[in-house]
Amino acid sequence: MLSTTPAEGTVVTVAEGHNITVFHNIDFVAVVGYDDADLLTVRVVRNGTVIGTATGDAVGDAVEGFGLEVNHGPEGAPVPGDCWEGGTPNIRPGDHIEVLVNGTLSDEVIVDRIRFGPRGPRLDAGDVVVPFVAFRADGTAFRPGFIDSPEFRAVSNPQVRFEAGPGIVVERRPGALPGQLQVRYQAPFRPARNRPGWNQAQLRRALLGDGHAIGFGHVEVLPAEGMLVDGLTDTPGPAPGCEAA
Repeated sequence: MLSTTPAEGTVVTVAEGHNITVFHNIDFVAVVGYDDADLLTVRVVRNGTVIGTATGDAVGDAVEGFGLEVNHGPEGAPVPGDCWEGGTPNIRPGDHIEVLVNGTLSDEVIVDRIRFGPRGPRLDAGDVVVPFVAFRADGTAFRPGFIDSPEFRAVSNPQVRFEAGPGIVVERRPGALPGQLQVRYQAPFRPARNRPGWNQAQLRRALLGDGHAIGFGHVEVLPAEGMLVDGLTDTPGPAPGCEAA
C-alpha cells in the first residue's frame, strides 16, 4: 500500500505513489509503485558519477505494487534488476539514488546517515537498549518520533521477531546530543512472533546479539522514502545469489 505523504528524509523528487527504500549498509535498494509495463533503471550516483546501476522490468502484483528489489537476494537464478550490474556499489550516506522509468529520470533521494553505534546492544534496568545515530544527508538530526521502523529478527531463529509497537521505544540517549538515539526493548519482552516459544531469558539473550534493523519508512503504508540499516555492522557486497552477477 502506498501513500503520497512526503517523507521527512532527503527527497529530491519522488513522483506521487512511488517509493524508494534504501538499506545502505547492505547495498539494498527497493523501488515500488510503478506500472507493470515499466522498464526501470536504479542508479547510485556519488559526486556526479554513476557507481552502480541495475535495470529490469518492473515485477510484482497489483496489491503489493510493481518495482524492483536490487541486491535483496533473488529466489533462484537472478533476472535483470535483481542484482547490481558489473559490481556492487558500496552505498554510503550522501549518495543519490535515482530511478529512471523507460529511460527518463523519475525519482531521486539522497541517502541519509543512519547507523548503529559501536557499543552494540546492552542491558539497562532489565531492558535491552541499542544505540544508533540518525541524521539527514545535510546533517540535520532526526527526531526520535520519526524513527518508526525498529525491527529485530533473531539470527538463530527468524521465527522470533520484534516490530514497532508496544514495548519498543525510540528515544534520545540520556545526556546525548540530537540525533544520538537508542531503541529500547522494554521488559517483559513482547515479540510480534515467537513461534519457538522462547522464554524471557532466551529473548533477552537474542536481543543482546545481532538481528537489529532501524530507520524509517518500512511500514505498511509506504511514504515516498524509507531509509534503514539492517544489522549492527556495515556489510557491503553482493547479496546471496548475486555473487556472479
